[in-house]
Amino acid sequence: MRYAKALKHALGTDISITLAHAGRDLKTLYGYGEEYFDQILKKDGGSLSSFVSNAVNETRPDIVHSHNAPDHMTIMALKQPGDVPVIHDTHEVLSVHHSGFFSGDDPVSMKRYGRQERLANELSHARIYPTEGIREYIQHRYAVNERNDLVFPNYMSRKHIPESAEPKLSERDDEIHIAYVGCVTSLLKTSHYYLVDVFKEIAKHRWHIHIHPTTDLITSSNRTYRMLASKSRFIHYHRHMDRKMLLRKLKRYDYGWAGLNRARNREHLEMALPNKVVEYVACGLPVLAFPHSEIRQFIENNHVGIVGKDVDDLAKHLASVDICELKSSVEKYGQGVVIEKKIWRLIDFYTQVAAGQSG
Repeated sequence: MRYAKALKHALGTDISITLAHAGRDLKTLYGYGEEYFDQILKKDGGSLSSFVSNAVNETRPDIVHSHNAPDHMTIMALKQPGDVPVIHDTHEVLSVHHSGFFSGDDPVSMKRYGRQERLANELSHARIYPTEGIREYIQHRYAVNERNDLVFPNYMSRKHIPESAEPKLSERDDEIHIAYVGCVTSLLKTSHYYLVDVFKEIAKHRWHIHIHPTTDLITSSNRTYRMLASKSRFIHYHRHMDRKMLLRKLKRYDYGWAGLNRARNREHLEMALPNKVVEYVACGLPVLAFPHSEIRQFIENNHVGIVGKDVDDLAKHLASVDICELKSSVEKYGQGVVIEKKIWRLIDFYTQVAAGQSG
């Protein structure tokens, strides 16, 4: 969706973009998004293979840009007749989701993910990664042509960065208020999104943690966090908001939270840079995080937050940091996460792939 918005901003009517998907509607997930595409094709009955085949035949694209999780749609696109180049975009490295990606995953599912991941990466004409960590992992693990790869980090659309700020909650009660945006689960305690214990630790420090969850269509375990909030004045569970409203609300808080559960999926956390981290910074919030490698590098290299080994360690660092200097650094760097300023790197990559210079 962000790619489409920025591509239209740069190229206007010189580009036509079709979204072909088998998941939730963008309006259901985010409250907007369909307006950035010229055409939307959604699977409605029939096999996924037939859907992908029909989508490619109907649109006759110059490029298929396939976003993963899982990887099988890339494989299906690669099986289509003709010479349309397929770019595989790895947001999630499923081979390191050792607790599974979906709640019902079992060892058989995990083995299937591994096979699909290899095929999608090795057979695709080119690849895109959001972090250097994911690029290094894929290039080390699979036989891919490194010249055909692009690291294109998560960025924010300029239009979606809120301009006006609501009053800080901390101005009202002189207490620290932290936002957490994204998925939470209570179904699997080894999931990196199992954050019950982390939020309890935050509350022990008398910091407010405000949970802004993904929609219940993604996880059915939000009730656990609502109950958690009902038992503590420092834990707040908010209803799901559309993305534009959420980004405006984020400005009320003092910090954004990016410390996840390292019980089992540590390898995944080391290489991932979640969208939420960039969104916090774009909204002016310094990031509080555990030392997940890519997140830590982003924070420390750009001076946009604090990293600690646990909540107690973060509290020690927070007590000694120059808050004004930190916020100034966040405000300055936040202007550099705008996708419209970066999109020509992707356009140049598309041009090379379409011309057969990659793959």
